[in-house]
Amino acid sequence: MYPLGKADLYAAFLLRGLELVREGGVSAMLTLRNWMFLQQYAGLREHLLGTHGLATLGDFDRGAFESVPDEVVSVTASIFVRSAGTFESKALCPTPREDKSRDAGRTQRKRAATLSHEGRHTFDPAALKIVPEWPLVYWWTADFLDLYAATPKLGEVSPARSGAQTSDITRFLRYPWEVNQSTIEIIARQEQRTTPRRWAPYVAGAKGVRWIDPLSTIVDWGQAGLQVRTFNEYLYGSHTRTVKNEDLYWKPGVAFTTIGNAFSARLHHSREIFGAKGASVFPENEDDRFRVLCLLNSSLAQRTATSLNPGIDFTIGDINRLPVVDIANAVDIGQRLIDEFARHEAACETSHAFRYPGPSPMPFR
Repeated sequence: MYPLGKADLYAAFLLRGLELVREGGVSAMLTLRNWMFLQQYAGLREHLLGTHGLATLGDFDRGAFESVPDEVVSVTASIFVRSAGTFESKALCPTPREDKSRDAGRTQRKRAATLSHEGRHTFDPAALKIVPEWPLVYWWTADFLDLYAATPKLGEVSPARSGAQTSDITRFLRYPWEVNQSTIEIIARQEQRTTPRRWAPYVAGAKGVRWIDPLSTIVDWGQAGLQVRTFNEYLYGSHTRTVKNEDLYWKPGVAFTTIGNAFSARLHHSREIFGAKGASVFPENEDDRFRVLCLLNSSLAQRTATSLNPGIDFTIGDINRLPVVDIANAVDIGQRLIDEFARHEAACETSHAFRYPGPSPMPFR
C-alpha cells in the first residue's frame, strides 16, 4: 500500500500521517532519522520534499532518551505541512554531529541545548536537490552548495565498484604467512598479466588502515576463483550476485572504508582481487590514482562522506557523490608513500616483502 515507505514501518507512517490531514494541515512525527540520508529512502524524500512542506526538523540523533543510554535509537522529529507551497524550513541539531559522548548527562545537555535553540539552521529544502538522491544535509552552507554543484562528482570521473564476496572467509581467506610463499601471486602495479597461482592478494575491510593497503589477506583464487564461484553458485544459484566487476580484478585501484565512523582510503598494495568490503575506485593511470587517494583522505571528502551518510556504512553511492577537487602535490605525496612503504615492508618481519631487520619510516601497521 505504501511502496515509498516499504523500507521501514515508520516510513509508511510518515506517508499515512499526511494522508490523514486536510490541505494545509500538519503532521508531526518522531521517527528514526535514516530516512533523511540513506539511498533506500531517496524516493520517499523526493515525494515528501517535492509535494509537501517541511516546516520544522528536530535532528536529535543518539541520546535523545534517558531510558535508551546506548547507541540503539537515533531519532528525528519532523513537522510536515500538507501543501505544495514553498517553505523556509527550520532545523535544530542541539548537539554537534561530531559529538560522540555517551555519559549519563548527555540527554540533559541535549534537552538544555534544544530549549536554548543551539544548532538552529534555516534552509531551503529545494536547494538541496542538487545533491543526488536529495539527502537532507540542512547544515550545508549556500557557498558549499554552489561549490558542490559546480564540481564534477567522482562517479562521473571514476565510479566506485564493489568486488568479490567469498561468502565464507574461513574457507577461502588466509593470512599470507599461513601458506607456502611460492603459491602467492604478487603482480606489480606496472605488470599486465593474469594469475596462474592459487593464492591471490585480496583487498578486504580497512580495519583502520589508510594510505596504502598492506598485503594482509589472500584469497583462494586457483583456476580463476573456481571454488569461490562454485560455492556462491550453490548458495545463491548464481555466482554473479557476489563475484562482481571481474573486469577490474588485477587492476590497481584505491580502496575506501565501507564500515566505520571514520572515512579513509588506501592504495592497493599490488594488482589484487578486491572484495565487497574492499570496494575501490579505478582511475586510469598512476598519477590519477594518487590524486584520488589524496582526495579521499582529505578533510573535505571525510566531511562530505559523513554528511551524505552519517551512519557507519559508507556505500558506493555515497562515494560516487563526492566532489572532485584538486589536492596540491598529490602526485608527489603518492610517490613518496610508495617509496616509504617499500622500505617499511622490507624491514617488517610479518610482511611478505621482508628482507632484513631495520627501522620503519612510517607506521603503516
